[in-house]
Amino acid sequence: MHIQIRELRLHDFRCHQRGRWQFSPGLTIIHGDNGCGKTSLLEAIALMAHGRSFRQGKDPSLTRWQCEHFMIEGTWQRYGPLRIQLQGRRNQLQASMQGQRVSLRRELTELLPVVVDAPQGRPLVTGVTADRRRWLDALTMICENSVQYHHQAYLRALMQRSRLLRRSLRADELDAWERQLVRHGQRWLEARSALCQAINQALSEEEALAEGTLQLSVNETAPTDASVWQQQLNTGREDDRRLGRCRLGPHADRLAILWRGHEIRRTGSRGQQRLVALALRLAECQVRQQARGTWPLLLLDDALEALDPRRQLQVLQRLQSFPGQLLLTIPGEFSLSREITAHCMTVTHHE
Repeated sequence: MHIQIRELRLHDFRCHQRGRWQFSPGLTIIHGDNGCGKTSLLEAIALMAHGRSFRQGKDPSLTRWQCEHFMIEGTWQRYGPLRIQLQGRRNQLQASMQGQRVSLRRELTELLPVVVDAPQGRPLVTGVTADRRRWLDALTMICENSVQYHHQAYLRALMQRSRLLRRSLRADELDAWERQLVRHGQRWLEARSALCQAINQALSEEEALAEGTLQLSVNETAPTDASVWQQQLNTGREDDRRLGRCRLGPHADRLAILWRGHEIRRTGSRGQQRLVALALRLAECQVRQQARGTWPLLLLDDALEALDPRRQLQVLQRLQSFPGQLLLTIPGEFSLSREITAHCMTVTHHE
């Protein structure tokens, strides 16, 4: 099964005064001049699923210039039709489904699986390791719901331990919180390790697209043995207090993306990094489908950037076989090759 968006309506959102777009299953290529609002279409769709924009930084308003509020309406298909509506103004966003008020984060994110890759988002390949780690941990909780409890309990224990280290060194209280750190951290690490194996298996199927072998590699800071981990937390208290952070545990691990055995963000060209980023998103969709039984909607903004014509054709050939719905934006004019089966949509400035 896969999730689909059938229709999108915008009112005073970004540069769009009013607009209505209908989408087909499979691959849709959205093209048009720069500044015409292609990315805004993907942003509006992602807002319905995630409750926030994928663009970096805090935008004070998503409304069109000199307008007070905006509206996004979407008709989705999952089992049956779903009508989603967002109404927003500065720092406020309200959502309804089938005419009833709902929670964006708690209800719609679970119901509408959407994966986004965009230059204006946080880059997985070229960004900082903390962003990659957060992506992997969020994906772990999506694929295994029970991990969310252990993740939250671990972070709570981490915060309490840090607070106690700043105030005093009461060994009995610290021992209790460190036991919780280890117990919940081990469960978190087990689930994350299993997910990494699944992602690496999926990445092995994308070697032709990435033009080389791909692998996620996690440099874990905590020992695998629980008693050793707890002992190291005990002996490292003074250093952790002085540094103001805990150096052991899944929150401190480093995630690298290896391409042909080397870290891609250091050795790959822009074109190679773009191919690896696409392979990662396709692998993410596959593991989400394996875990939850539904292919996510995949949104790719300017996915052919920095690619020569040969690689652009190579990417489109791979994307047209994606089992779910996929929306891809391309700047400027676009001529579809006969080798590619896709729907084309032109966005113009007057919409």
